[in-house]
Amino acid sequence: MGEEPPGGPKPEVSAAKFVTFIGTLLLLLDGFLYIRTWAFSPTFYGPLYLITGIISITLGALLFFIVNIVDFKFEFPIPTNGGYYWLWVAE
Repeated sequence: MGEEPPGGPKPEVSAAKFVTFIGTLLLLLDGFLYIRTWAFSPTFYGPLYLITGIISITLGALLFFIVNIVDFKFEFPIPTNGGYYWLWVAE
């Protein structure tokens, strides 16, 4: 009873990591769509699409790096009647 499976317990994937991963994928997709729009847009706003796409891809890559490669914890206090409750946003 209560024995761990071989190889130790399974690592849990936090909801924050999952949601951040989905956000990262959406940022990357958004960036690629902006760059594709720039490639086929002969209008004055073409360079804005390119800049927005590069910014979006950069933010997506940075977010992916922070969440999946760097082991970080964000915490911030929530005031309560008896003091503070520390909320862990990611692990």
